[in-house]
Amino acid sequence: MIPIITALAYFSYFSFIFFIIALVFNMKKYALTPAHLRWELYPVPGEEGHKHGGSFLEKVDWWRGSVKINIMTELSELFQEMLFIKRLYRSKRRFWVLSFLFHGGIYLILGWFVLIFIGGVEALMRVPVTSSMYAAIFYVTISFGYVGISAATIGGIGLAIKRYYDVKLRDLSSPIDYFNLIFALVVMVSGIFALIYDPLFNTARTFMAYLLSGAGYIFSFNYSIRIYPAMILQLVLLCSFLIYVPFSRLTHFLGKYFTYHKVLWNSQPSMQLGKFNDDYDLTDNLNLIIPWSGTHIPTGKKWKEVRENEKSN
Repeated sequence: MIPIITALAYFSYFSFIFFIIALVFNMKKYALTPAHLRWELYPVPGEEGHKHGGSFLEKVDWWRGSVKINIMTELSELFQEMLFIKRLYRSKRRFWVLSFLFHGGIYLILGWFVLIFIGGVEALMRVPVTSSMYAAIFYVTISFGYVGISAATIGGIGLAIKRYYDVKLRDLSSPIDYFNLIFALVVMVSGIFALIYDPLFNTARTFMAYLLSGAGYIFSFNYSIRIYPAMILQLVLLCSFLIYVPFSRLTHFLGKYFTYHKVLWNSQPSMQLGKFNDDYDLTDNLNLIIPWSGTHIPTGKKWKEVRENEKSN
């Protein structure tokens, strides 16, 4: 029979590899999505002169030239949105506080995982616990872990309550939105219970070293791991959550780049001098099947068929 610690290691390997592969497939799906129907929204952060709210459309004969984009200013705006949720801060300040706590806590937890990874490497390399590098990483790991899980839990509970009691948000929320939030909260709360048995994350670091050793098959591993039921539950929930995320709306973090860079901020003209640009040819969209119907458009038809029908009429 496989020891419980080895079984947990195998499940951790599987969930992490599955998570990465599924995210790559999701990114590929987003990248290959047909060209969207755009609104001309300005300012576009990457364009010259965007600070005063203008755009290249102000220039004479703009359709004859190309749009100059500064990718660094665009990335700066994108990271501000991803890290600080700037648009929500400007529009709904009270809701932003809860959202920032939740997302900020998750970012700290991700940083905690990186630090635990470094701690696992230190354990395999047998870095002395008295060294200054070990001490620095040790205390930063504790700070990230406790602040991160506390902020994410408080923010998540607040968001769930806000969604339910705010009439406007409740109308916009589907059951799956509540399920996603509750699932994430269950993982957080299980982590809080696991802290009772591993307050300094020593077991977490040792288990990471065990994972990095290839469950003891690749590198020698001479540490004993005492793992409690609360830790087992937390790890199983976390791995299950990783498997679930790629199939849920929680992958919206992947869509940020495509939403902003490819949709909201894509100001490249789709046509110049009466001809579609190579990277924005809308003729392919005419072969897409219309998923809805109306009195003027029958369901199951392609856009080009509807266009030809309109021409004949």
